[in-house]
Amino acid sequence: MFELTQWQDWARLAMIPVVGGLIGWATNWLAVKMIFRPRRPRRILGFTLQGLVPKRQRELAVSIGQTVERHLISHDDIESILLGQRTQDAIDGLVRDKFNRFVDRRLRRLNPLLGVMLRGELRRKVERLLVAEARRLAPRAIGQVIDRLEDELDFGALVEEKVRQFDVVRLETIIFEIARRELKAIEVLGGVLGFLIGLLQMAILLI
Repeated sequence: MFELTQWQDWARLAMIPVVGGLIGWATNWLAVKMIFRPRRPRRILGFTLQGLVPKRQRELAVSIGQTVERHLISHDDIESILLGQRTQDAIDGLVRDKFNRFVDRRLRRLNPLLGVMLRGELRRKVERLLVAEARRLAPRAIGQVIDRLEDELDFGALVEEKVRQFDVVRLETIIFEIARRELKAIEVLGGVLGFLIGLLQMAILLI
């Protein structure tokens, strides 16, 4: 059994988990940094080093584009929004607003007599007819817009191109903002694991 004869021995043993924790934290801190750095290829001891994100920015762009298109947004999502009740309500409100503005601001100047006649129940009836006609025509017009979007708008390719064009510094900032807590947790976890391994080593020495 390992015998402790002086307080210095205790101090040395106590340093084992402390040093282990520092090494674990420093190792994971370096690993996190190497996700982004070096931003450009550098030759070090005969090896070419570059951060994972800068090195694989193109592959990352393709992957993000595919993920967005498959799981986050698609033409079907756009169609369901455009044909939904909220869009219909917005169209109804727009038709009513445009009609009332036309009657109040232009028709009375263009034809004062017609402007005076188009009041009360007659005005409300014309408004209802216009809203009903807009509701009838809207799905067809929206369908044409959706067809054109499907032909001309590729969400995956659009996102891919945007990510490819990002400056490396900006891309690093975006990723760090999204995963700040997770990356910090990785660093802390390295320290905790290193400390626990150090405690285990200390216990083995004491056996």
